[in-house]
Amino acid sequence: ALELNPEDLFLIKYYALNLISLEKEEEAIEHLEIVLVEEPEDVETLVNLAICKANTKRYDEVLPLIEKIFALKPPPEDILMLLSMKLVVTIFKEKDVKEGLKIIDSSDLKNYPEARINAYIWFGSVLIQEKKYEKALLNFEISIELLRSLNLEHEYEVDGNSLIEDLDLLRETAQKEQKPRLLDKIDQIKSEFLTFKDIICNLIISL
Repeated sequence: ALELNPEDLFLIKYYALNLISLEKEEEAIEHLEIVLVEEPEDVETLVNLAICKANTKRYDEVLPLIEKIFALKPPPEDILMLLSMKLVVTIFKEKDVKEGLKIIDSSDLKNYPEARINAYIWFGSVLIQEKKYEKALLNFEISIELLRSLNLEHEYEVDGNSLIEDLDLLRETAQKEQKPRLLDKIDQIKSEFLTFKDIICNLIISL
């Protein structure tokens, strides 16, 4: 392992970012926590730590971090990521649909349509896991309706990878179970979603 001067916080932060880019989040967490001993209110480091803990499914530690970051008044460009992480944890760890819907309907999300779109995509993922296929597709349809309402001249952080993977997985299931109506619906939703591919950049949160 690379030995770093524990007093060179800039280099430690830079090295941690490189580890994140290499998807070595567990190792990155160790370095980010070193920085936070000396700079406990460094918002950038806290955000990166929250991302790493979400990606490594250390969900119990993510929500307190997010609340701490919000209390420090993060820059606007971090707010969507933080709200999205809060939704990820609520939906995938807690599988708490009611609480997730409260977050979606909160005033915090009025200026962040991407977070609402992602929430419905993630609800769909949970419903597929629970074999509630029709309800999952309904959530995907809502996400597409929300996409239609966006200004198409901008780019949005939408978890398109998860949606496409879920639709492909669901398509395999529908074929095995010989459900032609479900197959048609899946193909229709995927086709509609792909019409928005030019305005979508995928989130860096993995599920």
